[in-house]
This record gives sequence, C-alpha cells and structure tokens, in this order.
Amino acid sequence: MSAATAGLSVIFILVLLLLIFRSLLAPLITLIPAFLAVAISGPLVAEAAHAGLKVSRLAQLMLIVLVLGAGTDYGLFLVFRVRENRGARLAGHDHGQFRPSADQNCP
Repeated sequence: MSAATAGLSVIFILVLLLLIFRSLLAPLITLIPAFLAVAISGPLVAEAAHAGLKVSRLAQLMLIVLVLGAGTDYGLFLVFRVRENRGARLAGHDHGQFRPSADQNCP
C-alpha cells in the first residue's frame, strides 16, 4: 500500500508542478531530492521495525506524504528564488548584493 501511495503522490505532485512551472525540467529538479529522501528513509524505517521498534503503517504513510510535501515545498522555494535572481540579473538589478567600491571607507 505504501508503494501505491508514493506513486500516486509523485504523479499528483508532478502534475501540479508541471502546471505551476510550465516546464519539464523544473519539476524533476524539485522532486528528485524529495524522492531520494523517501527512497532512503523507507528501508531505514523497515530496518528499525525489523530490529524490534514498533512502527505503525500510518507512520510509514505519513512519512511518504510529509517528506514529499516538505521536499517539494523547499524545492519550489529554491527554484522560484533562482528564477527571481536570474530575472533581476538580466534586468540589471543586483538586489541584496553588497559590493564595496575602492573609494568607499570600510571600518
């Protein structure tokens, strides 16, 4: 059941990201780190359960949904910031960057 949940979550997130970005590469860049985190954490939780730690099925499902959600959220933030900075650079604005000149007195 958790593989089906992960598959449906990834498909749903990919469709949403394709609609938001209107690009093919940006959704993949956003989702790859989150999917790797889910792929790594799943076997770790399974090993912990095999070692005797009690892990409920609900915790496994929530792990998938929350990691994909948080990872996608941070990926969205990163991609939008990169696009914003690239747009500002192309427009000739350097927002948030401090470059002291040679004649400026620095304490």
